[in-house]
Amino acid sequence: MENKWYVTLYKIDRVYGGAEEGGWWFTAGWVQDHEINASFDHEESAIVYADATQGFVDWLNKGKPSIYSVASDGEYILKIENHEPIDFPELHPYYS
Repeated sequence: MENKWYVTLYKIDRVYGGAEEGGWWFTAGWVQDHEINASFDHEESAIVYADATQGFVDWLNKGKPSIYSVASDGEYILKIENHEPIDFPELHPYYS
């Protein structure tokens, strides 16, 4: 059975990890329900599609502050994955 390849729009941002451990941040991403999302039978097709749609993602991010800015409300990215899209990280990181 051949893997499916998914091109998915995610919104990412930095998330505060916890003051009890000195305060730390990590990057999280949420799958966006958007018509740009697509699946392919071949990785090469997914790459071509992602390259062709990157301009739209750049347009979505136009004027948005970086996720490393205190003014950030997130940025959009495209991910090519060989598994069904899922928010990340799956588990909240813990640092000790």
